Amino acid sequence: MTFRDTRRRLLIAAAASPLLSLPGLLRPDALASPSSVEAYRWRGVVLGGAAQMVLGVENPKVAEQFVRHATAEIDRLENIFSLYREDSVLCQLNREGRVDNPPPELLAVLGLSRDLWRQSGGAFDPSILPVWQAHAAGASGEDLQQALARVDFGRVIFSPDGIRFKALGMGLTFNGIAQGFITDRVVALLKDYGLTHSLVELGETRTLGPRRDGAPWRVGIEDPARPGQALREVTLDDNALAVSRGSASPFPGRPGLNHLLDPQTGQSPAYVAEVAVRAPTALLADGLSTAASLLPDAKARALLDRYRGVTGYFVAAGA
Repeated sequence: MTFRDTRRRLLIAAAASPLLSLPGLLRPDALASPSSVEAYRWRGVVLGGAAQMVLGVENPKVAEQFVRHATAEIDRLENIFSLYREDSVLCQLNREGRVDNPPPELLAVLGLSRDLWRQSGGAFDPSILPVWQAHAAGASGEDLQQALARVDFGRVIFSPDGIRFKALGMGLTFNGIAQGFITDRVVALLKDYGLTHSLVELGETRTLGPRRDGAPWRVGIEDPARPGQALREVTLDDNALAVSRGSASPFPGRPGLNHLLDPQTGQSPAYVAEVAVRAPTALLADGLSTAASLLPDAKARALLDRYRGVTGYFVAAGA
């Protein structure tokens, strides 16, 4: 079964909006007011969703060269992490249950995923894919229980020599963390080019330095009850912000179910309406926002407290 992240497909439609750039975030200020900052702007699609970059560079030729380099790197990483490219490394792993000599990028994401899995008490579990597929197929009852029995990140064995599943029918999805990894990789390329005063938004948002006028970047966290309205404003300067909101990606015809699934029950918890996490890297912000959405309030806040430089913003369910 081909897996596509419903949330990210929704981003394509959102990209046409003059205000929204992705569920949970309002467009960064420099994009809303282009005359306020001299910059080069790029818009495209990454992992099936709308993406954009604001590059603080005066020479457009340098910016164009960077964009060519960055988009080639994004394409290379999609060939590792994508669940809708059948020849990706991840799709190969899910089909065959093993892959030899995996790319280091996949091992890096597996490493942080294992840490988040442990620190969250198993709430963050990339092996949730069989349950997502079961819900997408309309399964319930015994079929859903069989899918749940194949969920256990502890049965994923990985090393530089290879990755393998210890049970048949397992599968991984990194849609709760891979966007952050790719965002960080593009920011690393910016540093290689000597560029600063830039913002990268590839499903998650990360900044490199302040804006060209010296002010920090300002990003509005959207009010889930009032689309297009900011609930609060967050400043970014050499850090990242990620938002998880289950209501942004419901399963059609399945009330109460969305892409955020509890690996113990196979259902979507209703602890919060939205979680935003500011962290030093987009990878960490992405993974933590996903994990915190799957935990009760006290456990979610305790999880964030275990990581340095992290701030969480919670919107209670029904608020």
